[in-house]
Amino acid sequence: MKVKNLSSFKLDDVLLCFYCMVYTVLSLLPAVKYSVSYVIAGSFCLVPVALSFLKFPKLRTDIFIIAVLGIVCGLLTWLLDNGGLKETANIAINFLRFFMPCLLFFSLSKASTVSKWIVWVFAVLIMSFVAFKTFTAIDTNDMIARLLANGGADEELTKYRMENIGGFGFCYAVGLTFPLWVSTVIDTKTRWVKIFAAVLIIVTFLFVLKVQYMILLIMCIFTVMLAIMYRPGNAGKKLLGFIVLLAIIFLLPLVLRAITHLNIGTHISGKINNVASFLDGSVAAENTTSRVVKYKAAFSEFIRSPIFGAVGSKAAIKAHSTWLVLGCKMGLIGISSFTYMLFSGYKWTSFTLKNFGVSRIPFVVTFVTLIVLALVNPVDYSYEISYVVFLFVPLTMLLFGEKKEGRENAKLGA
Repeated sequence: MKVKNLSSFKLDDVLLCFYCMVYTVLSLLPAVKYSVSYVIAGSFCLVPVALSFLKFPKLRTDIFIIAVLGIVCGLLTWLLDNGGLKETANIAINFLRFFMPCLLFFSLSKASTVSKWIVWVFAVLIMSFVAFKTFTAIDTNDMIARLLANGGADEELTKYRMENIGGFGFCYAVGLTFPLWVSTVIDTKTRWVKIFAAVLIIVTFLFVLKVQYMILLIMCIFTVMLAIMYRPGNAGKKLLGFIVLLAIIFLLPLVLRAITHLNIGTHISGKINNVASFLDGSVAAENTTSRVVKYKAAFSEFIRSPIFGAVGSKAAIKAHSTWLVLGCKMGLIGISSFTYMLFSGYKWTSFTLKNFGVSRIPFVVTFVTLIVLALVNPVDYSYEISYVVFLFVPLTMLLFGEKKEGRENAKLGA
């Protein structure tokens, strides 16, 4: 009987690894992501949701509520003429699909260490491949990443996607690993892990500079500040961290302006100079971006029908904010539904890390960064971002984090 259980466990691990690898390709590889329809991809993602519902009683309430909220939001979109039946179906499963990486992480946390490593290494290979393709493609067209951020399905964009060049979702997903590497350098005691994370900080920052997303650059700076402020230690360490933070705030505009004098291209130099001007207050936020006008238009539409959303919302299409898009299309019902899904993901991921005795600081900083990012960009369909926040980052923490004594074999229970 014991041998049979061991065989079953190994088979479960193999199936889980295979599914996670397929999901990684579906989420992170642009050629695959944009070749598979939302309905088919969503249906594929419902498999682990159903299995998690059956296997883990603790998760059932949240899975059920998120599923119901998704259906309600989908029906609202259809009734208010903000989308057809296809969009209704997409929204109905979208919340569960965004939440699914959390369920996969929860399952992987119970699997063997070998299974964790297989999934992690495969994810790193896929992310590195797409990042390399994106990085090198920008040498031929420095606006590729931004063109892909605009969406659409014209011939030029399709060509870039089939070449596995990452757009908005992928670039921001890579940027969201930044707090993980920064926190690792600050807090880990293992020298080789510290060196590895320091190299990844440099590589990630170079990638962020290359793809030319101004908000992404600011976000990386923001995560460094968060990682320094939100760290364990005595009063002396916290004071030192605060002093370092002040030094970063005052010196960063000078460093960024020095970077603009390097041979990095006119467009990106302008972007970096805008960030520096924004940080030192020489240029107001409204002058660095046209988003404020769009935010005001979307908010005006939202307050006309704050509960259920506006009929035939037009401002939602242009609003560069997850919360305003949801508010325009589905009102407070949509906003609260998406918020519930996000914080359910946070709750269970944090719960899992706590039970393994791993410091949750990198994940907390990453999650806070996601919330801030959602204020200034639409992320509700960016499954690369949910993959990184709720699966890749916590899985990395399980593998490289320094566990508290006696917690290595923590049991999560279900």
